[in-house]
Amino acid sequence: AGEGWVGAVDFTPPGSDRSGDLAAFSTLARKAGFEPSPVAQSGYLAARAMVSVLRGMDGDVTRETVRTAVRTLSFQSDLLGRPARWVPFEGAAQLNTSVRIVQVRDGTFRPVSDWMHWPPAS
Repeated sequence: AGEGWVGAVDFTPPGSDRSGDLAAFSTLARKAGFEPSPVAQSGYLAARAMVSVLRGMDGDVTRETVRTAVRTLSFQSDLLGRPARWVPFEGAAQLNTSVRIVQVRDGTFRPVSDWMHWPPAS
């Protein structure tokens, strides 16, 4: 029904590519019996980022060591336009600041632009 529609997405959409993290996410979704969606992708990415934070910590898991690890997070995934960083309360410096234009073709989302970032690179 949406053939030809154009929209903006903040993750590589399911069905647009079958490589890297998208393939891993799609396989996990299929095995778990749920429909791949941007909402499911955000949970998948949040879990992967948190595991990355926890694995990168030295010493005991305390409020301070977790806080330090989160503040130094730079998590890369091919589902994102650029590495995710956490900078609390600084507007555009939040976790994911990329968007991509897609079009529905043959029932799946196909990227029609490169990633765009905010703020733009200077």
